Amino acid sequence: MPLSSGFIALRLALTAVRKKLATVTPGMDTGY
Repeated sequence: MPLSSGFIALRLALTAVRKKLATVTPGMDTGY
């Protein structure tokens, strides 16, 4: 079970979501 690859995919998804939220509300950008 490639746990590391799944974790990386999750991090990429979180980064994409945070970037999308940052475009709507810049104040929520935490740097991740």
